[in-house]
Amino acid sequence: MISIIVPVYNAEKHLDKCLRSIIAQTYKEIEIIIVNDGSTDDSSIIIERYCSIDNRIKVITQKNSGLSAARNNGLEFVTKEYVMFVDSDDFIEENTCEQLSKYIEKDKSDVYIFGLYYDYGNKKDIGSQNLQYKKYDDGKKYMEISLGEGNFRTFAHSKMFKNNLLEADTFTHSERIRFVNGLLYEDMLFIVQVFCKAKSVSVVPEYFYHYVQHYSGRITVQYKKQDLDVLTFIGMLNNNYYKTGEINNFIYAVLVFRWVSSCLIYKYIKRYFFSKQAREMINTVIKNESFREAVRLCTTENGIPKRDIYLTKLLNINQFMYKIIVFSLVLVKRFL
Repeated sequence: MISIIVPVYNAEKHLDKCLRSIIAQTYKEIEIIIVNDGSTDDSSIIIERYCSIDNRIKVITQKNSGLSAARNNGLEFVTKEYVMFVDSDDFIEENTCEQLSKYIEKDKSDVYIFGLYYDYGNKKDIGSQNLQYKKYDDGKKYMEISLGEGNFRTFAHSKMFKNNLLEADTFTHSERIRFVNGLLYEDMLFIVQVFCKAKSVSVVPEYFYHYVQHYSGRITVQYKKQDLDVLTFIGMLNNNYYKTGEINNFIYAVLVFRWVSSCLIYKYIKRYFFSKQAREMINTVIKNESFREAVRLCTTENGIPKRDIYLTKLLNINQFMYKIIVFSLVLVKRFL
């Protein structure tokens, strides 16, 4: 009933724990698709060892092409009704598939969303997640409600998808849904496409996924020009979903403002007053037309969450004060 795709690239430190958590599932009707994305460490040896003890494992080997390509490749080999992704440095609870199979029998939704732990090794945290069981009859309605409640997350993991939802449909003329190759933050557009197409979404109020955090605790920033891929995605969202009316003003405004804030602004604001590179990153973001449109909508649309209204109005009135306030909030971990 359930396929699990595990993309692997040089994951020898964490892969054993990841795969152990999957083969130990109490629900046995699963297939495990491991995509070895050109690993050069001992990941291949670990994969071979697990293949020798579990015949449910399929291994696809490709030259190093990135996470999106590995996930897309894995999707080509799925034979089960539902599919989920587990990153190779994360792991899942042993009853994950068993519990999800019960929800499948109950409501046969296109998408299932379940809770995740932010796992720091010696402690775990659920953050601001507030999950209650509910079935939505429209994916876009789920997006709107969950964005308003602060529960929407663009992770491809901690979700399960009906496989035929991701495939092309000649009756509705819908194209298949895949990750964009070669770009960072590949989950973002994929998840929006999924919810725009989904006819039913179920929220499961249980926490199955361990999202392992590799956090040093220091206020340091690794400058990556590829972080600006977020702006590419919001441009695609603007042109293909917002301007075409596929998503409404509320979804676009809140989604884009939070995407950009969490992936770029809150990250680089830590060094804004000390680094020319950080200032250039922040200023590039603030000038972006798609982001500015989201900021404008946050100050004019009804129902926008108060935090987003406050920050966007401040950004419009005084950019320097906005940067000071966000810098202070990030330092006290209000946005981490």
